[in-house]
Amino acid sequence: MIAPAHQRPAPAATALAALALLLIAVPLLALSLRVPWGEVGTVLAQPDTIDLLKVTIFSTVQATAIAVPLGVAAALWLNALRAGTMSTLILRLLMYLPLALPPVVGGLALSAAFGATGLATPVLNALGQDFAFTFPAVVLSHVFIALPFVIVTMDAAIGRLPRTVEASASGVGMGRGAILWRITLPALAPAIGSSVGLAAARSLGEFGTTLTFAGSYPGVTRTLPIGVYLTREFNPDHAYVLAVLLILLAVAAILLAFAPQGVRALVRRRRSLRTPVTPGAVVLPPINNDAVARVLTARHILPDEGAGLGPAVQIHATDKGGAAWTARFPGGQTTAIIGDNGAGKSTLAQLVTGGWTGARVSFEGDAARGRRPGVVLLTQDPGLPSTTTALKAVAMVSGNTDEAWKLVNAAGLSDVADTPVPLLSGGQAAQVALLRALAARPRVLILDEPLAAVDHASAGRWRAIFQQLRGLTVLLISHDPADIATLADSVAVMEKGRVVAVDSVEQALACPATEFAASMMGLNRVDGRVIGHVDGGADGCVDGRVISDGDEFVAVRVPGGEAGGSVRFVGVPSRGTSGSGETYSDETCSGETCLTGTVIFEASAVSITRDQGSVSDIPAAPGSSAVNSAPVNSNPADSTPPVNTLPGVVQYLDTDARTGHSVVSIALLPAGVEGAESTEKPQGTEGAHMPQQPTVIRALVSLHTLTELSLTPGDAVTARIAVTAVTIR
Repeated sequence: MIAPAHQRPAPAATALAALALLLIAVPLLALSLRVPWGEVGTVLAQPDTIDLLKVTIFSTVQATAIAVPLGVAAALWLNALRAGTMSTLILRLLMYLPLALPPVVGGLALSAAFGATGLATPVLNALGQDFAFTFPAVVLSHVFIALPFVIVTMDAAIGRLPRTVEASASGVGMGRGAILWRITLPALAPAIGSSVGLAAARSLGEFGTTLTFAGSYPGVTRTLPIGVYLTREFNPDHAYVLAVLLILLAVAAILLAFAPQGVRALVRRRRSLRTPVTPGAVVLPPINNDAVARVLTARHILPDEGAGLGPAVQIHATDKGGAAWTARFPGGQTTAIIGDNGAGKSTLAQLVTGGWTGARVSFEGDAARGRRPGVVLLTQDPGLPSTTTALKAVAMVSGNTDEAWKLVNAAGLSDVADTPVPLLSGGQAAQVALLRALAARPRVLILDEPLAAVDHASAGRWRAIFQQLRGLTVLLISHDPADIATLADSVAVMEKGRVVAVDSVEQALACPATEFAASMMGLNRVDGRVIGHVDGGADGCVDGRVISDGDEFVAVRVPGGEAGGSVRFVGVPSRGTSGSGETYSDETCSGETCLTGTVIFEASAVSITRDQGSVSDIPAAPGSSAVNSAPVNSNPADSTPPVNTLPGVVQYLDTDARTGHSVVSIALLPAGVEGAESTEKPQGTEGAHMPQQPTVIRALVSLHTLTELSLTPGDAVTARIAVTAVTIR
């Protein structure tokens, strides 16, 4: 049987635990030696003892029944308050305070509030109630003392709950009441059981507060602890018998409180003994895409023919610098949201769902009807409830077990339908979470890296399902170019907390808006300016030369360019002459005669030369022809792009996730800068070891090339790279 290995405790922990056990066991053993066991029956049969037991048991049961719900609610409320504020700290301190008060002080406080001359006496008299020296006063005393124990226990348990579980449930459209009763409270069941045991045990042992506030009237307010204290004065032997009774009652209360938890642990143990391997090792059958589509359409999750489109999403917000920005995501389409770590993608998702404030979000179209439509968010963490099974996790969102089973079965998850969520593998849990999100009937669906934990084959089948989500407004946060190419209709690029561009996929692939987007699309982006241009030709093109970081790169014909306009180049850098043989002068560039823009290079090169090494050809990047949307030479009749040699340093070696090709990242050195070793993987174009910031390019190479050149980070190399295309944004 596969099971976690048993971890032995540290010797120091064992020694301290033994000392703690002795401190508890020795006094109890000494007490048992003093008990006149032959008189137990006689003491139990006495009327005074029976009265003590009645008052004690009845008050304990009632106090526990009151304290536990109040304590659970108070703990939930405390955890819902804004953490770290002074008001939250004061409220938590107030609820914990009775733990530190001497019992007699607690009794005096209750007398001052509810006694014969207490603060609340006029109200109590008007209601015909009198607490002083009555049985209700005993119950109130016990509640006052036991309640903080419940709050402390539940507060700690709630703090340990994964926040992602409730966030995930809220993201798939479950209401606060459903989340509380179907997710939060079941997860807190062990802690609630502990609270019951602690409250009952503390109530059974309550003495000082009860004596001060309720008095010691036999058969009315005298409890077993008070009886032990009074009996000890004139009959110590009988007091020992009463003490044993009190201990037995406390043990019984604790056992009853922990009984459900013990039964669950026993069931899990027996189930694990019958399971030869973990459920996570189950090999799942393929997804039946058609069956999934039929179920989704039948439940009006996929729009039927003639159904309205999902609403467009308009957002007005501010970036990290406080500057305002606006973005609009088309309705009824899939928009991929990309950006580097910390760009604000997850924050954007929370703003759209309403989970975070600080932005104005509006929804346009019939599906919105002037209100927030069904917005469903699936985060990177599946966030499935740990107390349920895969099938029930879907059913609690769909509201129908039969429909949930159809979805689970069609998705190829029937073999793990009854598997407890903690025993699901990461990929299985991710697929169950996807079903939950779809079962919520979203009109706006936000997916945050939905296939990151799913195996390659299943990911391909899920992409086929996502492609059928036409009519829904889908915001897809992803770092996978395959998701963008196969699923997205448009691409939103985020940088520094704002959306900087929303383009069609074709435009985003041809002309990425940021360095991160360019790298993700397999391109390289360098900021620069165009100088020495000449207006030319019937085709309206402009020839120019790009300057970036002190290096000059020939830019061949810029279609439609004009002085003062912005251009964006898609190609690879070169130095020297253009393909037509024309050379450019080194004339000074002024604002009236320059074109400003950004240079973007394809992830391909002609060759790389290792210093004192050989030259190896570099294969062109797959799909590079898709961006060749402009003439590649200043002379249209000349098909040879300009090629030049640039010195550089190898930054890192990597693998392209889409193609499996090896990738060499090279920092091209600015003019006049000697090579310096840098073995750190750069972020964008950062070069911490360079006097100036180098231009960084990525080139796809074959494994044969890496083997032949023996490239390692820090090697000085020379790149021969050719311009292939130029476009205007």
